[in-house]
Amino acid sequence: RSEETMINLTKLEQKLTTLKPYYSLVKTDHRAPTEDIRADHNAEDQIFRSVEGQAASDEEEDKWAGNPADAMQGILSSITCCASGCEDRRIWKLLSDIVGTDVIDPRDVPALLVERICKLTEELTVKEQEMRDLEVLMEEIKEPFIDELERKVEEIELLKIDLQMLETERVRLSLVEEKLLDVLQLLQQLRNL
Repeated sequence: RSEETMINLTKLEQKLTTLKPYYSLVKTDHRAPTEDIRADHNAEDQIFRSVEGQAASDEEEDKWAGNPADAMQGILSSITCCASGCEDRRIWKLLSDIVGTDVIDPRDVPALLVERICKLTEELTVKEQEMRDLEVLMEEIKEPFIDELERKVEEIELLKIDLQMLETERVRLSLVEEKLLDVLQLLQQLRNL
């Protein structure tokens, strides 16, 4: 185990010993002394498993925190296919597609896979940056269009109001025209008298 993992394990064990006296004070039910011993043992067992789990987790983090390529190579070399050579044609086909060549030394497979993963990761990073740039560009382009659209909506609203006013004026003029025609008819009748 790495030095850091051992330090973490020691710290967790120290916490366990400092918390043990408080555990007995927290009991809420009354049990026989043998049940208390069993419960204490179970609690210690659980805490010990928790400490071991934390240590294993820390060890795994330490492994990946160092060089991910080394960690990946270790994982790949632990696979029997990658450590001793691939017997399965499908796996060979997959590996040759990934690596880009038909001639593969089984000892080189982990390094080739790590290299391919690094290359794909770089491509992904570039594509993500391109996507962010396109989103920014789209926002820059979108803003003037949205502003123009809002202006057009305002213009349409003003035109609707103008149209409504014109319609009202047309109706008013139509009524005035009718009145004038009535007046003209009356004048005509008066003149004929």
